[in-house]
Amino acid sequence: MMRKKKQKIGIVTWFGSYNIGTNLQAYALHEVLNNMGFDAALLHLVVNPAKRKSLFHRLYLLLRRCFIPLRPAARYVLFEIPDKQRYRNTFRFLRNHVSVYDLDSFCKYDAYSDKFCCAISGSDQIWNPYYVNDYHLLSFASDKIAYSSSLGVSFIPEDKKAKYLQHLPSFKSIAVREDTGNRLLRELLQRQDIQTVLDPVFLLPASRWEALADSVQLPMPATEPYILCYLVGENDYYAAQVQRIRQQLGVNRVCVVTARANHANHIDGEYCEWAGPAEFLALKRNAAYVVTDSFHSTVLCLLMHKNFVALTRFRQNDGKSQHSRMTDLLSKFHLTDKLYQESDTNWHHEIDFKKVDVVLEQERATSMDYLTKALSPYAE
Repeated sequence: MMRKKKQKIGIVTWFGSYNIGTNLQAYALHEVLNNMGFDAALLHLVVNPAKRKSLFHRLYLLLRRCFIPLRPAARYVLFEIPDKQRYRNTFRFLRNHVSVYDLDSFCKYDAYSDKFCCAISGSDQIWNPYYVNDYHLLSFASDKIAYSSSLGVSFIPEDKKAKYLQHLPSFKSIAVREDTGNRLLRELLQRQDIQTVLDPVFLLPASRWEALADSVQLPMPATEPYILCYLVGENDYYAAQVQRIRQQLGVNRVCVVTARANHANHIDGEYCEWAGPAEFLALKRNAAYVVTDSFHSTVLCLLMHKNFVALTRFRQNDGKSQHSRMTDLLSKFHLTDKLYQESDTNWHHEIDFKKVDVVLEQERATSMDYLTKALSPYAE
């Protein structure tokens, strides 16, 4: 039987950056949709709708289409990655595992809904009020749903609410990643059908992440146990916290993967700046323990049964704090004591991963049920 014409689904989310979790969550939703029988693609907005009448912008678009075949990595790696090996590893991972569709002309932008059955606002903080724009809220599409879109904050500033009110009422289905975001949008939109679902990284089994880890060979010996440090934030207190943790664990070796192109945290360890997404998975699988402030690194610890401690990335008085993401995640799995506290060592306890797996199985079933129903009008 031939597929219906409208089987392509475009995903709007972050990808192609130095942040490893960003690339892994984009891959995960892409993989899940393909496994469901759709032809998924990560969308890359090249055109600037505000410059539709600009001749210079149209000339830029024309030149880009001419020269992009000479630099194919530019279709996948959209942000600066100074480390050349990490750039190559990130490009290789995305090229091998995802499809990218460039909205690189106004014709393609305007005709999106003629070629794709719907658009999905994907996971990560695509709806964070400090980053969100019309494109992230799928202004270009006629049929649209949200899967695990994250606001990442504990409140929506008053001057940011109008944008959500402009675009979200036209979504056929909305599911967000955090309970906090669910509550905020229900109150704002007066819409009670909004659901909370898992991050797409959770939807793939641990065996899939293990297979990706197996696909690469690390350029470092794994004979000595090590702590893997993956920190997105830049905080002057991280170095001292990591030092105390390594002393309490009795593990001397520390391998550090950064989410930014610098060593601002001044952690004493081996810096693995060459690690792309697959290399990061291999480093995590081989680690004796993980120290992180990253949402997606924590998710992978739960999936891959790795003991970890979560550092607090944002200070209490930070108005743009994204800390609710981590507390909502750990609360779901009854692991809030894994947040590092200098005053005690509760974080040191071994995780009962059998209990984690029970919660995960239930939450995964609920999340897949939402996605299946939301996409049922477009299925074969």
